[in-house]
Amino acid sequence: KILSDEGRKTDYPAIDYDKVEKGVKFTDADAVKMLINLLGDLHQPLHVGFASDDNGHATQVRFRGKQMTLYDFWDKGISETIREEEAGFWLGGWTHVRAIRDEFEKDKEAWKRDGAFKSFERWLEETVQFACSVAYVHPAGPKLGGPNVEQGKVIDIDDGAYNAWKDKWLRQILLAGERVAIVLNDILDAKGAAKLHEGTGVKTQADAEKAKMEAEWEKERVAKRAEERAQRGMLPSFSMNVFATNLGIACVVVPLFLLFVQHGLNPKVHMELIKALLD
Repeated sequence: KILSDEGRKTDYPAIDYDKVEKGVKFTDADAVKMLINLLGDLHQPLHVGFASDDNGHATQVRFRGKQMTLYDFWDKGISETIREEEAGFWLGGWTHVRAIRDEFEKDKEAWKRDGAFKSFERWLEETVQFACSVAYVHPAGPKLGGPNVEQGKVIDIDDGAYNAWKDKWLRQILLAGERVAIVLNDILDAKGAAKLHEGTGVKTQADAEKAKMEAEWEKERVAKRAEERAQRGMLPSFSMNVFATNLGIACVVVPLFLLFVQHGLNPKVHMELIKALLD
């Protein structure tokens, strides 16, 4: 929509607004929101899963005693586990682009060279390959979906498999983030980006759920910081070994310091004092 409004030629057909609910008006901001959502979805491997198992919805897995679909495991199972068990990491700075700097630079150059649509198609193909080689393959070896794979059996995911998949899942999140940044920077460099200040014209249930989720995350962040401040404010426990060590250091350092203060740094003076003590 934004490209079309600016008069740029695209390889894709115009949006058919007759399919949209009557009375709904899309602004440029709405188009950007949808684009960000789609770019994120593009990197969820089960969004391009096998039709034979309904994109992972027909494949059942069991993780820590809870049964869910393979789709749900990749869509929210991993993220919820990290958020609950590694809150400090989840709320920290792990999403900084430095964690994936090489890929970011390569994607920027490819975007300039190939343009938007070829980049989108390349990212899609990467996710398809990721789904086939990672998301549908248990780290222990067996395939979970695809041709000639029997359905109906519940697959157990142990902590080893979870940790192996978690690292790859985190990388997908980082890839999605850096690519969203590339796309947004290109949009914001365009003349028509000035229309973005008009804001959104659509409010959906998803917006309300997102706001609620972000409010919960903020509560967790505030509680975590309060806990960290409380821990920093606690008095350290007494250690006799540490006390004895510091006392021994003080017994040597303090007399020497007083000696230098009273008699200066002249070595001859110190030698005479030592002789007098020995006599």
